[in-house]
Amino acid sequence: MSRAPWRGWGVALRLSVALSAVTLVTVATAGLVASLIGPGIFHENLLQHNEDASDDATEHAEAAFGTAGSVSLGAALLLALLVSSVLSIWIAGRVTRSLQPIVAAAGSVARGVYDRRVPVPGLGAEFDDVATAMNAMSERPRARRRHPPPAAGRPGPRDAHAAGHPDRVCRLDRGRASGP
Repeated sequence: MSRAPWRGWGVALRLSVALSAVTLVTVATAGLVASLIGPGIFHENLLQHNEDASDDATEHAEAAFGTAGSVSLGAALLLALLVSSVLSIWIAGRVTRSLQPIVAAAGSVARGVYDRRVPVPGLGAEFDDVATAMNAMSERPRARRRHPPPAAGRPGPRDAHAAGHPDRVCRLDRGRASGP
């Protein structure tokens, strides 16, 4: 089975492509609606306000409206596409920059280096939760180093029950539990 080509894309590229696709669909929808509705509304208004106009004048006015409407709508949609593309790239970059410290910290934890903390990015609850969890994973091994397990031969707090501490809950005898 072949691997999908977008699997190797980073989050920034995927997010930019997704936002650009939404923008293109929006621009196409706006253009289609304007081209379907605009000329009919203009024609009705033209006939209501100028009933005695000649057919030649009406055709000329409708052609002028079509040209002006197409050019202005095209320019507006092109500008909207440009602005939304720039914003898509900016948003994708912001998300990626916020994820980079978390990815680096996860790599450090995987290599056994637990002293990396990451800032909570403030991009939403999900990103904040991931950063907080990453910081907690980095903190646990450090806490264990501050409170090491008991030395050999000395019972630790959890071993007190098994060693016959009077406050024990039960005694383990050859695989079965019995009362104190």
